[in-house]
Amino acid sequence: MAIRWRQESPEDLQAAIRFTAETTGFVPRLIEKDYFCSVILEALAAAVTPLIQFRITISRFSRFVQDLVIFRLFGQTYQKC
Repeated sequence: MAIRWRQESPEDLQAAIRFTAETTGFVPRLIEKDYFCSVILEALAAAVTPLIQFRITISRFSRFVQDLVIFRLFGQTYQKC
């Protein structure tokens, strides 16, 4: 779920910041900073996830190739650990 209060409903964002500041006693600027940190982390997670999946795929393919080479070298006597 994307965090888009600033674009879609800035009034709701300001109301949420005021409510949270009043409830917790934190300065509103701190609450707003936390919101923007959450937006940045969400964007980073969305950007990094495909890279991680790609690396996992490459790793699995590499393992498959290693197994294939070992099987070719040693034949059916090879036992995978």
